[in-house]
Amino acid sequence: MKKCISFLLLLLFLLSLLMGQQTFQYTKDALILWFEKLVPSLFISMVLVRLLFEQQIFTYILKPFAPLLTKIFHTDHNGLSIIVSSILLGYPTSSTFIDQQAKQGLLTHASAKRLLYTCSFATPGFMIMSCGAVLFQSSIIGWKLFAIQLICGFILLFLTRSTPIVSKTASQKTPSFMQSLSKAIFESGKTLYLIGGYLMFVMTLTSLLFSFFPEFFTLLFRACIEFSSGIVAVATTSLSPLIKLLFTSALLGFGGFCVHMQVMSMLESVSISYFSYLAYRLFQAFLAIIFAYMFFH
Repeated sequence: MKKCISFLLLLLFLLSLLMGQQTFQYTKDALILWFEKLVPSLFISMVLVRLLFEQQIFTYILKPFAPLLTKIFHTDHNGLSIIVSSILLGYPTSSTFIDQQAKQGLLTHASAKRLLYTCSFATPGFMIMSCGAVLFQSSIIGWKLFAIQLICGFILLFLTRSTPIVSKTASQKTPSFMQSLSKAIFESGKTLYLIGGYLMFVMTLTSLLFSFFPEFFTLLFRACIEFSSGIVAVATTSLSPLIKLLFTSALLGFGGFCVHMQVMSMLESVSISYFSYLAYRLFQAFLAIIFAYMFFH
């Protein structure tokens, strides 16, 4: 298996040299997507979510609902704020955030694994604005797509409730505002840098490889590899609106192999099985198709 991967990498390296002009253009397109789309839409929200979590604002907001939600999802009060933060941060940022909580000893490794498997979402802004308002020209569709992923995530959390989510955040002294802000900016910037690197690497090499195949054949594979560009590609096809929405909902649940690579590579303290992670993403995509059909049919 390792030899096959090595030969494939060698082939891609030679292609990048032989197709230098295309390599330059594909990398430039990926860089533009990262710098002009992802950074402006993600950075501020990533910083604010981390800042709100560090200042324990989510804990206060969720306090009235905590008695019910902690029983449903088998978590403590601060575990709820981690869940909310993960939903708002979106993948792969949420995975880095969860891993950091475990690294600091504020979250048990068993709890972190459960969250990594179940709290895997695209950012709310991408679903509501990019997918809904821009691609499908309806914010209502965007909110429905967001609601579908929330329902899928809550189902996964409920099915895995045998593993409790135990957090020690409440026992820690709340850091100063400037300390929290500096930490949020640094961690958000580092994560965005890694996202950009993976995006350019994966989009460029897959574009080179798939340039030899028919466009219809490569659409599904490209969508499964990089979900955001895949959703845009699906939205521009001649498929019926319902089929487009089913595909979009499934891709939002699955995340794409590029996101999977980012998640697995950004984990430093928590070790998870990729095949288990993949199984959860496939199950989430399956659930997303079912609920999308119910919401949009």
